[in-house]
Amino acid sequence: MGPVAASPGSSRSAPAPPVLRLSDPRALDRAVAGGKGAGLAALVEAGLPVPEGLIVSAPACAALLDGAGVGGAAAELAARARAPEAGPDEAAWLDSVRAAIAAAPVPAALGAALRDALGPSMDGPLAVRSSGTAEDSAQASFAGQFESRLGVGGEPAVHAALRACLSSLFTPRLAAYLRAQAGRLPDGAPGLAVVVQRLVHAEAAGLTERCGVELGRALG
Repeated sequence: MGPVAASPGSSRSAPAPPVLRLSDPRALDRAVAGGKGAGLAALVEAGLPVPEGLIVSAPACAALLDGAGVGGAAAELAARARAPEAGPDEAAWLDSVRAAIAAAPVPAALGAALRDALGPSMDGPLAVRSSGTAEDSAQASFAGQFESRLGVGGEPAVHAALRACLSSLFTPRLAAYLRAQAGRLPDGAPGLAVVVQRLVHAEAAGLTERCGVELGRALG
């Protein structure tokens, strides 16, 4: 993976490319990078050590859905989640969306952008992680809702991991979570970006819990 540096003249107001570095200022926008991606970009901006990585933007992931013939699926999912209970056809519909994504090739332009950005790092090991546009927000965490793949190596495996992450937007678990959060999440279709980073083998890891003062309960 090449040096993680923003493109000259890049800014948060410029349209985001399909693949952008964590150091690109546009990655600070959760509508582009999702919550996880934007959080990692903020760490990079603060000068903290972050494994080299990039983001497949939410618009690029939406374009992959279009190419799979399910471009309207996220909006339909949002509409279904507004109903108090799952419809009798919901599980079958979700299965069909995931099947369409699994069968869809990664668009040629996106594949080329990934090859250029990853370079020899494409051989792995990589961590390929979902980054929902509404996750890690004040309203909901989406903890454990989306797919991640670790130890990924090689272009076919990277493409498969990308599709797996995107497919996790259309599971009964996620639909139930959206339904349970009705009224708390922003209106509109849920979006997803994907973070691709060099996998590092940690010697230690930790978890921090915090309490929302206004809500008087643990957030997570």
